[in-house]
Amino acid sequence: MSLNKIAVRTNKGEYVGGEKVYGAVYLWICSTEACHAVKLKFKGYEKCEWQYKEVKEENGEMVEKIGKKSYNKTKFRAEFRLIEYEGGIPMGFYAYPFHFSLQQELPATFKDNGVQADNTSKWSAEIQYSVTAEVEMSGSGKVLQEVQPIIINKNLPLSDIQGDPVSDKKTVKICCCIPRGDVSLIARLDKKAYTSGEDAKLILETKNNSGVDIDAMNVKVMRVVTLSPRDKCDSSGSQEENTSTTLVKSPFIPNIMLTVTQEGCLSKANKNSEILLSLKKDSGEEFQPSTEGEFVKCIYHIDAGMEIKYAISVDVLLPLTIQAPKNKAWHRWEPPSWLYNCHVVNIRGPFAVPEQQLGSNIFANVPGFQTDPFS
Repeated sequence: MSLNKIAVRTNKGEYVGGEKVYGAVYLWICSTEACHAVKLKFKGYEKCEWQYKEVKEENGEMVEKIGKKSYNKTKFRAEFRLIEYEGGIPMGFYAYPFHFSLQQELPATFKDNGVQADNTSKWSAEIQYSVTAEVEMSGSGKVLQEVQPIIINKNLPLSDIQGDPVSDKKTVKICCCIPRGDVSLIARLDKKAYTSGEDAKLILETKNNSGVDIDAMNVKVMRVVTLSPRDKCDSSGSQEENTSTTLVKSPFIPNIMLTVTQEGCLSKANKNSEILLSLKKDSGEEFQPSTEGEFVKCIYHIDAGMEIKYAISVDVLLPLTIQAPKNKAWHRWEPPSWLYNCHVVNIRGPFAVPEQQLGSNIFANVPGFQTDPFS
C-alpha cells in the first residue's frame, strides 16, 4: 500500500449538462515511489438489466426458463494529464486546480432495482457519473487513485413558480345513465419541479354542482420505469442470450409510490384543499429522480380523482418532475488535515483555471484556496 495520499474535490456535488466543473486534486508525496504524472478522468455510464421468462422444449416437455437482457453504454469519457514531472514528483504537498465542461443534454443520475409486474422477474438500472484523480507510478504499474461521484440533474427550474393547472369536468351519471349534475376538478402543483425528499404541495379546487356527494378525494403518486426503447426487440447480450428466438419486450414497470385519501365534497358545495405529498419512501429513502436516457427512462405523474358511489370517477393527471437529492458523498466529505499544507500548482493547458478565479466564490467549497492562493 502506498504511503502517498491523494484527494479530489469539486466545487459542487450537483451539476447539469453543459455546466463547468471546477475543483482541485490534492497530493501528498511522502515516499520514494516514482510518481511522475497527475491525471483526471470524468466518466458517465448508463446500464440496465432485466429478467424475462420463456418456454422451451426439452426432452419432449415444455419448460419455463429465465433469460436475461442487459444494456451498457458509456455516456461520456474524458481523460487528461493535469501535469507531468520528468524526474518524478518531489516530496511535498500539492494542489492542482482544474476546470472541465460537461457535455450538453446528459440524462439525470438514477439508480434503482426491483421486480416487474409478475412480482418475480428482477430488474436493475443506473445512470452514474464520477470524477477520478490518479497518480501514475513509473515501472510498478500501481495507480494512486481517488474517486468522487457527481450528480447530474435535468436543467429545469426549481423556483416557486406554480405548475400548470389541469382540469376535468363531467356530468355525474348514477348507474351510468341517470344524470345528476356536473362536477369539476382543477389541480395544480405549487412548483414546476421538486428535489427528491421534499414535500410537493398539490392544490385541488372542487366544484360539486351535482345532486350527489363526493365521498372522497384519492391521490396517487405514480412512477413508470421503462428499460430500453419500449417494445423494441434487441439481440444484445451474451452468446447464451442470443440463442433465444423469443421476442422479448422491454419492461414497462409502473409503481404506486404514495397514496393519500381525503374527505370529499358535499352536494352543491365547493371545496379547496392542499395536500402535501412526501417524495420519499416510508424508510426515509428519497425517490429516484426523473430521467430520460438511452436505455433507462423514469417518469412520474400524480393521479387525483373523485370517488362517487355508483358513478364513474372524475380524474386528472399531472406530470411530476423530480430532481436528484443532494450528493451525500460530496456533502459528507471531510478534508484530511494534510490537505491544508498543500501548495497550489497552476497547471497549463485547456483545463487550467485563471488565477483570478481561484480566490473567487467558484472555489469557496474547494479547501485551500484563498484570495491569493500563490502567496
